[in-house]
Amino acid sequence: MKKIDNPAARLHQILLEGSLQDNNLPCRDVWFDILKVSEGTEINLLRAVANTAELADKIVYIRDDVLKTTRAKSAHWHKQVKKAFGTQNLKSDWGSFNKAIDSLVISELDMLAMIFEQSNSEENLDEEILAEFKDRILILREEIISSELDKGVQYALLALLKKALEAIEMYQITGAGPIMEAVEASIGKVMFDQNLQEEIKSGIIGKQFGSLMGGLANFVTIAQGVKELAGPAITLLLGKS
Repeated sequence: MKKIDNPAARLHQILLEGSLQDNNLPCRDVWFDILKVSEGTEINLLRAVANTAELADKIVYIRDDVLKTTRAKSAHWHKQVKKAFGTQNLKSDWGSFNKAIDSLVISELDMLAMIFEQSNSEENLDEEILAEFKDRILILREEIISSELDKGVQYALLALLKKALEAIEMYQITGAGPIMEAVEASIGKVMFDQNLQEEIKSGIIGKQFGSLMGGLANFVTIAQGVKELAGPAITLLLGKS
């Protein structure tokens, strides 16, 4: 049985960490620290904050439309989270966001996280293993850049690795779903790109790419409560006929 996502646990953890920060610190600096934005650019920060803001509506959707639970129906946490994101000023202090997050918000999100967990939520991915996949992606990316691969194949592989890397780096905010979407994007690209298929079947770099994505897929699907990836999908990634 496929397990459900638990955005409540992620938002609870983020806001809990935020509640411990000094309200006089620069708002953008606190977000960089809490969200662990690896490349400290403004666009990466804005993307991470936007993904965090989206968690509130995802929580309501899972509570009301997926679980259809009658528990934890208070709207206080949702109202205050929306207020916090609406009034914050990244160029001001952390208090512009954090003052809207009271102890009841933290408590209600904790309750929702527990309800989701009791309803068969996804297991957390092992962060050490996830970091290993990230390192493998970075190493393979450098090999591709310095290789003499066909430019079209080179560009395709780099784009797919970029998608997977961004999903891994956003995991603590967005969960495992986008990582699996990155793998599925790789499968789709390989399926319709003959040159890419040939590289994965016979090329050294292509085989490394297939092995990496296949391993990443199995790692995530187990946490999602699904059996290891099998059949045509894994065959395509591993370059088998």
